[in-house]
Amino acid sequence: MPNIYRIYIYDQQGNNYQFDDTNLARKMGSERIIQFDEQLYKQIIVDLIKIYSKESDQAGQGKQAKELLESAVTLINTIDDKDEDLEQMENYLLTRISYLK
Repeated sequence: MPNIYRIYIYDQQGNNYQFDDTNLARKMGSERIIQFDEQLYKQIIVDLIKIYSKESDQAGQGKQAKELLESAVTLINTIDDKDEDLEQMENYLLTRISYLK
């Protein structure tokens, strides 16, 4: 899976699956349940924003670059209680978008 950068696992018991593949295989069997908390969701969004931003850099100054940055801003806006870091990311992305118009 070359396009996968991270796999996010949320476990209510606090188990760390990063170094224990046997527990992970058992947990991720046919009855897996995916649950997100706010912090995990925010981290996923931040990682996606970084990926979109990097892809936008590689796309140059064209329409595709602008669309990637706009998608990143849309992702930020899915978070209700934005902290200062997310606000700064959003402002930075909006500035970059304005230069691409």
